[in-house]
Amino acid sequence: MKTLGFFQGFRNKEIRLSIPLVMLVGIFSLAIPPLSQLEMDTGLEWLFKLRGHRPAPQKITIVTIDKQSSQALQLPNLPRKWPRNLHAKLVDQLTSMGAAVIGFDIIFSEQRSAYDNQAFAESMRRNSNVVLFEYLEMENINGIHIEKSHPPVPVLEQAALAVAPFALPKVPEQIKQAWLFKQGAGSAPTMPVVMAIYHHSATTKTFNTLLKEVLREQNIQPELPPATLARTHPDQAAVAYYQFFSENPEILPLLADKISAVKDLKQRKNLKSLLSVFNSGDGIVLDFYGPPQSIRTIPYYKILADERFDLNNHAVLVGYSEHLQPEQKDGFYTVFTDTAGLDISGVEIMATTLGNLLEARSVQPLPITPKIFLILLFAALVSWILAQFTGYKIIIAAITLAAGYLGAAHWLFSSLAVWMPLTTPLMLQLPLAAVLILITQYRSTKNQTDHLDSAFRRYLPASVADSAISQSNDMLLAEKQKKFATCLATDMINYTQLAETTPPSELHERLNEYFKTMFPTVYANNGLVIDVVGDAMLAIWHDGNQNQITLNALRTAQIIQQHLNANHLSGRPTRMGLHCGEVSLGSVGSGKHFEFRAVGDVVNTTTRIEQLNKLLGTQLLASGEVLQQHP
Repeated sequence: MKTLGFFQGFRNKEIRLSIPLVMLVGIFSLAIPPLSQLEMDTGLEWLFKLRGHRPAPQKITIVTIDKQSSQALQLPNLPRKWPRNLHAKLVDQLTSMGAAVIGFDIIFSEQRSAYDNQAFAESMRRNSNVVLFEYLEMENINGIHIEKSHPPVPVLEQAALAVAPFALPKVPEQIKQAWLFKQGAGSAPTMPVVMAIYHHSATTKTFNTLLKEVLREQNIQPELPPATLARTHPDQAAVAYYQFFSENPEILPLLADKISAVKDLKQRKNLKSLLSVFNSGDGIVLDFYGPPQSIRTIPYYKILADERFDLNNHAVLVGYSEHLQPEQKDGFYTVFTDTAGLDISGVEIMATTLGNLLEARSVQPLPITPKIFLILLFAALVSWILAQFTGYKIIIAAITLAAGYLGAAHWLFSSLAVWMPLTTPLMLQLPLAAVLILITQYRSTKNQTDHLDSAFRRYLPASVADSAISQSNDMLLAEKQKKFATCLATDMINYTQLAETTPPSELHERLNEYFKTMFPTVYANNGLVIDVVGDAMLAIWHDGNQNQITLNALRTAQIIQQHLNANHLSGRPTRMGLHCGEVSLGSVGSGKHFEFRAVGDVVNTTTRIEQLNKLLGTQLLASGEVLQQHP
């Protein structure tokens, strides 16, 4: 039971040290920007790499302006230079194929011929489903960075269903997020938002009905945008809903509950998609579908060539995109940038954003409160589990825990797009917990070894104690040494009478006092005490030449005799005998009990010489063999 308690305390110490430190490191990693950014830069990339490609929405298509189309149409490979009357034909063709909404990721701020502009404008008015791109440019005015808007030329801006921006960084950083409402542009809805609102305009009426039910239950009576606004002016509808939900954020979860209760599956899916536009804040973490061209892509020239494609109720985006890196001009670095350096184009990122909105699925980072709880729970759990193991098994357990956590994070990310933190638990907390527990175990094991070593040396000769710690049991038991040795046997006179008249506890103390005089003297003269039975002691000397060994034994006997006489230990006179010759040193015993002993006739003779003192009335006798070493 004591041994069990010792190891239990040992492990509790490990846990008490590991848990608070690992928790603290986890919390700091969330608060320190470089460490928290590591989660975005590395952790999220791991999850995408583990998950790989996932199917893109079937209702999104990209019409790409690429080198292939430029050659087929005999036009420069610069989208901004293409005749705008071609875009008019493209819009008519796409609409005839069933496209629900069309977005152009092309800058139309340059003036062109009236014919070009008018043809495109008439097509947009006729189809009423085109959203144009509004270019935002960052300008530095007196040290203040201001985003300047470059909308399409007036004739196109007025003809379009809506005009909206879509900002991406111009620096070579990895794209992971996208704006839904651009704060620098007055919280203007971006192109994917406007297109999503228009795409779900038929759902807006039901959306408003459910929203009004929630408002009545909450006794709120604000002005809601009319359901028809999403069809006629989706950009204005987006702003109105955004402002309403910004002022009444508590309505969002209540409305989500209402939508979840809708029985019609298709309608419920569309309502969730519409709600996700306003339930994601100003931006989303993009749930990419895969490498470039993962979203259905059709070259521009094939649409104009009257090839028929099924685009029924599709959201179509028109923009520049290439499938070969040397020809790529509008590329952005993402987690799926391939080894050849081919990036995802701006129009593909816009299509990814739109796809995430239509699916109501973007990457969902854990809110701060659940994240902190997870970090703290992980610290406690891994510390406790690792403390159950020792040595290399801690490393195996740590690897197993890492694999299990990574597997759970991968499943949540692949199934639900839930982003579990990876770098903090796996790169910081788990290695730290393993190192702390290994260090604690090493120190505790060393203390235990030192304790055992000290204990061994109290009961065994130092050389035997060293062997007991360093050698296996079989080797230790098999080890025997034949050596020349001098033996000293002692026996207290009248010990039997003393034992009969003294209480056991007091007798115990007297014996310890008695041996305090003898043992240090033996060890001071390079001897070993190898046996104690009651009041009797057997000591040997075996290291060195025979003369020196015998001299040390004689000196020890004389010093002990002098100490006993000088301390006037009445009632404790001691008989001593000395003899020398060959002995065998090693373990003696069987089963679970062994003792270190000197074995041989020399030992028995030494004992008999000591007993001869009783007959002769002496206290110290030495054999002739001893005296021959020192005539």
